[in-house]
Formats: sequence, C-alpha cells, structure tokens
Amino acid sequence: MKKLRTTSIAFILVNLFTLLIFLAIFNFKYPIRYNNMGGDNIWQSASTIKYVNIWLEEGAASMHFTACENYRSIEFQSFNDRVPFISYPSGHIFLVWLCAKLCGRSFINISFVKHLQMVLFAIESMLFSSFIFVLLWKHRIGSWLSRIIIPACTVVLWMLLPVNAWYMPNVFFTDQSVIFYVMLFLFLEVLIYVPELKEHKVQNIIVRVLHFLTIYCGILTDYYFWILAFFVFLMRMIGMILNKKSIREIFVSALKYAVPVVLAVSTFILQLSFVDGWLDTLQYKLKFRTGGDDSLSAIVSRLIENFTSSFTQEQRSFMIYLCLFQLAAIVISFLTLQKGKRIRTLFVNNDIALIIAAYASVVFQIILLKNHSAVHEFSMMKAGWCVAMTAPIATIAYTRAISMGKDDDKALFLGRKIAPLIPIFALCFFILILITGVPTSTSKYIVSRDGEEDYSLDEFLYRNTDYNDVCFSFTNEIHYEPPMDLTISHERVYLVDSVEEIDTRFPDLSSEAVKLLLVDEAAMDENPKLKDMALPLIEKSSIRAKEDGYILYELPNE
Repeated sequence: MKKLRTTSIAFILVNLFTLLIFLAIFNFKYPIRYNNMGGDNIWQSASTIKYVNIWLEEGAASMHFTACENYRSIEFQSFNDRVPFISYPSGHIFLVWLCAKLCGRSFINISFVKHLQMVLFAIESMLFSSFIFVLLWKHRIGSWLSRIIIPACTVVLWMLLPVNAWYMPNVFFTDQSVIFYVMLFLFLEVLIYVPELKEHKVQNIIVRVLHFLTIYCGILTDYYFWILAFFVFLMRMIGMILNKKSIREIFVSALKYAVPVVLAVSTFILQLSFVDGWLDTLQYKLKFRTGGDDSLSAIVSRLIENFTSSFTQEQRSFMIYLCLFQLAAIVISFLTLQKGKRIRTLFVNNDIALIIAAYASVVFQIILLKNHSAVHEFSMMKAGWCVAMTAPIATIAYTRAISMGKDDDKALFLGRKIAPLIPIFALCFFILILITGVPTSTSKYIVSRDGEEDYSLDEFLYRNTDYNDVCFSFTNEIHYEPPMDLTISHERVYLVDSVEEIDTRFPDLSSEAVKLLLVDEAAMDENPKLKDMALPLIEKSSIRAKEDGYILYELPNE
C-alpha cells in the first residue's frame, strides 16, 4: 500500500512539474502572441479558423462534416462550387468546432485557436511524461525520484525542439492535432497491459472506451495515425501468435483495433460521397505525396536538409551524430535482451513492441510520404518525440549493459557505488542537447519563423459585405489560397482586367446579387491608365464604404 501511495504521489508530481515547466517556458522564455496571425505556415491556422467558422455559421451536419474553401456566397451555386477540402479527413476541424460549441462560441479567431492548442500542447506534454513514467514503473526501473526526473527532462527536451517550440503553439492543422491522439494512444496502450488494471473493472472499461475513441478520432485526423495504428496492430498480432494464444483471443484482440478503424474509414468515405471527383483528387494527392517522379537521391537530400535545419539550424553535420547515437542505443538495447530469445522478445514484450511500432511508423510515414513529410518541416513534429525518447531508451540500455553479470545494479562512479541511472541519463540528455542545439537553436528558429501581417483590408471587407455581394477589383484579389485574407474577410475579391469582365465572369449570377468594386486609391494613383478605365464605371456607382485608402463601390444594376 505504501509503495502504491508513493507511486501515485510520484505520478502526480511528474505531471505537476511537467505542467509548471511548460507554463514557465511558454509564458516567460517563449511567450505566445495570441492575437497575431503571422509567421511561417500560418496558413494552416487560417484554414482551420475558416473551416470551423463555416461549420459554426451553417451547421456541421449541413456541410456533411466536410471542410470547404469558400464561405457561403451568392456566386456559388452548389456545395461543390465552394471547393470541398478532402486532402485530409476532418478530425482536426471537428475537434476545434466541438470545443467552440462547448464554449458557446458562434465565431472563432486566431486567439481562440492558439489558446486551444496551448491547452492541447500542455495535455500532450503531460501524457508524454505519464507514458514514460508508467514504462519505468511497470518495469521497476529506477527510484521514485528517477521516475520523476527522467520523464520531466525528456518532455522538456521535446517541448524545446525548434519545430515543436514554434509549430505546436503557433500553428494548428492536422499535423499538430494528431499529436494529441498519438500521445493519448501511446499512454493508453501502456495502461491496457498493466496487470493491476484488470482487477479494477470500471477503470478497465474507461481505458478501453478511450482507446476505441482515440483510434477512431486519430484515423479521422491524419494519415500518420493510420500508419501508427497499423504497426501497433501488426506487432500485437505477431506477439500473440508467438505466445501461442488461441484463435479466439487473437480475433477478439484484432477487433479492438479493426472496429474503430473500419468505422472511421467508413465515416470518411461517407463524407467523400458528397464531393464530386473525390477519388481522382485523392489519387492525385497520394501520387504527389509519395514522391511522384522524384529520384531517390533528391528525396534523401531533401529529407536530410529538413531534419537538420529543423533541429540544429546551422549545425547540420550533427544530424549524423543523432543517427549514430540512436543506432548505438538500439544495438545495445537489443544485446541486453535475453540471449536466444532476443527476436522473440521484440514482439512478445508489449512495451518493447509498442515502442518499435511507434518508431517504425515515424520512419515509414517519412519514407512513404516522402514528398510531404520529408519536405514540410512542420511534419517533423511527428518525429520529434522519437528524438527526445532516445534519451531514456539509451539510458536504460546503457544501464542494463553496465549491470549485466553483476550481483547488484550498482556501478562505480567517482570511486563510489551508486545507481547509474541518473548519471547515465544526464550524459545521454547532454549529448542530445549538443546534437539538437537546444535551446540556442530554438531561439534562432522562432525568430526566423515569427512575423506579422496586415489584415486591415480584410477586416474592412468583413464589416461591409454580406451574402448577396460579389466583389471585383482591378488591383486586388482575395483567393482561397493562401487562406489568410479570406479567413478574415469572408468575401472573395475577383481580380479583373476590364470592365466587361465584371459582366461576363459569372454569366448565371442571380438577379439578387449585388456587384461591388473595390478600389485601392494608392494603386490607382500609380496607374493612370487603369484609373481612366475605371472612372466611367465609378461615376455611375455609389460609395458603400470608405476607409484607409480603400473604397467599396456598389455598381448599378443593368
């Protein structure tokens, strides 16, 4: 009872320390600018905001729980005219939409999304530290102090990896959203195989239900989770076969993974059925993301460049040291397993099998989606936890290697016998700090990625347009790619070259439509020829709104 109480206190402490460190880092060291929608790849957050606001405005069910690139407007005659977004399932949109509904919101902005993703980032950090803590506790590795220090330090390193420190708090799309389900899935997978859990029926049921929902939601969020679930499923099935489990037990275990996957894929296919040409779109995306006609050398070069630049900035040569360090840890870990049963142990030991599956899924998704995961640095977040996890894995491997063949688990250090776990972890942790360049590389990375944008025109349009308006301009355009301007304006602006094009752009436009002309006074003054062309039309029009050098004219009905 005393040991259990000590373990519970240690579990609470490791999560408390993780949370406090998280708050300190992102409130003092790298404070978040919640109202700023600027910086690298902010288009991801802008897309999320746009998709969620459309659902909040029109109802998610009426949109078939599918994202669309364009807001509802009179020039779009059908659902498909609004360009449904089906490159990914809609799981990350559903998560934000659900949180917005629970908060009673009818509209969200960048501040809401950033606050939400900070909450998720904090939860993910605690799930990661809990995952490592339970692994150490299950296998009776280290003292209660070691079980606090190792998870907390590992997660701090994970937080501070440059790609995580920028993209996790500042950008939100499927790549960020899926991390929540990955961390929850890993934690639940460890818990499921805790023998003591089976003695508590209610807790066991709760874990199983959460496991089911996590797989379902993860599959509907990002393809990386598809790969992760497959590899975990594969390792579990091989392990059960090697353990000579009955056909019934294997079948029941397989269903626990297969049922939520089948339901999630069926949900995705049902959504796709409302979209014209969905199969061609997905085939094109798959061909593009798997590399197309790129040569292997080009893919490898791009992969190395993105990994090294993401983790170490100018210190790209250190990337090879990370690979060598990980390889050494893996080899030593393998050699410390029981001789004659090493290969079998990789599959029958539930926790080793889980870690192998998780690492394999990261490698496989980079290889398979080589023209996506190896190109976009924000996809490197999916590999970040594996980099950080190298420290505890290497620590346990080296500790086991030192202790093999000895009567106790003590080692000589500065002439004294001590438990080697913490000193070895400190050494491994220091090596990873050198390799990744954290925190110096983190500070440089954030400065290089941060930025600000001016959305005054978009705010002007949002205040002065509605559903019946169709806006044209000789100098400005608001398209759905990139999405930042449209996310705020809610109104497309169509760039035209002549007055005649305004009449011919939408030949089947409803008679209730109101055509508008957006005039940028500064741009017009710089182009007298363009100003002379627009002047006759402007003279026949009435001014609807004017602000900061922008004039919105309402064109006459003809």
